[in-house]
Amino acid sequence: MAPNFNKLRREVSRLHRAIDARMMMIPKVCQRGCSVCCHQHIRIPGQEELVIEEFVLNEMSADTKSHVAANLEAWFDYFESNTPDGTIIDESTLQAFERQQAEDRFPCPFLVDGICSIYPTRPTVCRVHIEQGTSAHCESDPQKITEPCSERLDVLRSRNSEGWMVHL
Repeated sequence: MAPNFNKLRREVSRLHRAIDARMMMIPKVCQRGCSVCCHQHIRIPGQEELVIEEFVLNEMSADTKSHVAANLEAWFDYFESNTPDGTIIDESTLQAFERQQAEDRFPCPFLVDGICSIYPTRPTVCRVHIEQGTSAHCESDPQKITEPCSERLDVLRSRNSEGWMVHL
């Protein structure tokens, strides 16, 4: 493994630990097995994609990889059936697809039996997307955008100061 990747992995891990520690202090109703938010399209910064890829290749069980591969195939079929053929996807088309995915409750490819299969390396956007009120709010709005509480904004600001891209 290249030295630059090792440095990147350490930095992503350090940032994730810091974010997780800060997020632990914020009251929320989210818990293991709740996967309502996992039915939305998210955008993952390239740095995190590399760390997730390494986790999948080197740490994920063969059985889970098989499930994820099937989920990815289904996701790509869904994507192709909900976007125009033969054109470059522009931002408005991507946003329409994101809304459709949330309305259809189409799951993240990494969701296996209702559990995040990449939880240790899940993206920052997943780490900071929480519900602070009641879980009923999650079920009532498939396109739920979490209100940016000040604690969460502080986490994102500190991450952005490191030069990272975050889409919420």
